Amino acid sequence: MFRFRVESHISIMFRDLYFDASVGIDGAVSRRSSRTPVRRARELAADLEQYTTHAELLDLHPILDRYDDNETAEIHAILAAQAWNRAHRLSSRFSDAPP
Repeated sequence: MFRFRVESHISIMFRDLYFDASVGIDGAVSRRSSRTPVRRARELAADLEQYTTHAELLDLHPILDRYDDNETAEIHAILAAQAWNRAHRLSSRFSDAPP
């Protein structure tokens, strides 16, 4: 973390008036945690995981289509990964079943 202080001082004398002022600002700069975007992505994935039925997922697509693809790319990627995981879990259930 980097801490800093900026100070400014001014003195003004006009006729018989004298004005003296000081202003200071303290601040700190720190590096953003790299976990923050990961945590946000996990929370978004958890929120999207609530949409499980085909009808619920179909309701999402018109909403997402209102926005630019760049803005919804992360959501589409999460939904695609979740669909793949659901399909993979479903297919593994049937492949493990005895004949």
